[in-house]
Amino acid sequence: MANRSNGPAMPHPIDVHVGERLRKARQLRKLSQRQLASELGVVFQQIQKFEMGLNRISAGRLFDLSLILSVPIGYFYCDAKDSLVPACKYDQVLCLDLTELSEAKRDAVISLSKLPEGDARAVQTFLSQIFRGETELLN
Repeated sequence: MANRSNGPAMPHPIDVHVGERLRKARQLRKLSQRQLASELGVVFQQIQKFEMGLNRISAGRLFDLSLILSVPIGYFYCDAKDSLVPACKYDQVLCLDLTELSEAKRDAVISLSKLPEGDARAVQTFLSQIFRGETELLN
């Protein structure tokens, strides 16, 4: 780690990146900083500091945040510059930036993520058939 004894401490770039991803996930869930703080058991100022990368998020807190926000832990590291996380090779779907989707598509992805595994597979099969043009199987 770099020597930071001279002058004010600068946030580590990965802390800033994780904070940005936290903000995106929180906004996607339409949660205020106060609401997320309440669910996490901290004050909202702590969420502000996490989102700005000023305070590091411990492994335990990151795990709790992933549960509260319904995202895999790897979500927080997705799209990090290779220089920050050179060994990470995440599946494209895990790194999908849901904020770029329309509200209807985001809601569909979130709803799908809450389904039991068997139901989710049935929906996935249904959608695969539609995309392959196998609509006659659906009638």
